[in-house]
Amino acid sequence: QLEGRDYFCGYSEWLQVKELVQSVRPDIEFVLVGDNPGISTTISDEQELNSVFANSLCYLNTTRLSPVPMSLLEAMSCGCPVITTANQEVPRIINGNNGIASNDMDVLAKSIIEVYDNQEWAESLGKNARKTITDMNREIKKIDVKGSFSSDDEVGYFFKELKAIIHKLDTLGEEDGSNSN
Repeated sequence: QLEGRDYFCGYSEWLQVKELVQSVRPDIEFVLVGDNPGISTTISDEQELNSVFANSLCYLNTTRLSPVPMSLLEAMSCGCPVITTANQEVPRIINGNNGIASNDMDVLAKSIIEVYDNQEWAESLGKNARKTITDMNREIKKIDVKGSFSSDDEVGYFFKELKAIIHKLDTLGEEDGSNSN
């Protein structure tokens, strides 16, 4: 079960980064959220997920194959600093001002330690991550799917779904009022 997940989600990379960080800073705690009993913590709903992101120092994403990981966007919408692998479309979203993207596990580990040690920088990353999501939301809202595609068209459906996802992300970070723009 975990082998397939590891291939897609990069669990071995997540463990590698955790071990690198904790070899230098054993005081930094890691929580793996997912649906693998005995390995990860299961989240019951969006409100609980929002709380986890809002109360986390940063979000570590080691996904290998997800074009744009939803959890990455959710963390950003909550103003959580993002440290992530630079796979698929992630480098088009994460720019160094709103998070750190690298496929070098040492860089990811050092970035987590730096976020932990530099609260001002962490807050700036989180604020810029949230701004990235709200800016994406504004741009997606400008797309006129009704005039461009028939209701049965897959591309039109994709854009409608994308708008719904961005709306969800936009409201997710606002639920507790602490991460609004």
